[in-house]
Amino acid sequence: MRTIRVGIAQINSTVGDLSGNTRKIMGSIDQAKSTAGLCFPPGVHRRLEVP
Repeated sequence: MRTIRVGIAQINSTVGDLSGNTRKIMGSIDQAKSTAGLCFPPGVHRRLEVP
């Protein structure tokens, strides 16, 4: 049986701080490179500034 690793990221996002929230999200992604997937809380994607 194959094992699949999934990560759950909990960040403290700040409304209106797009660059700060982006850094937090990207930091979580960097830490979870060994996982097959990463879950974020609902609404986090609406606070992400795409570079």
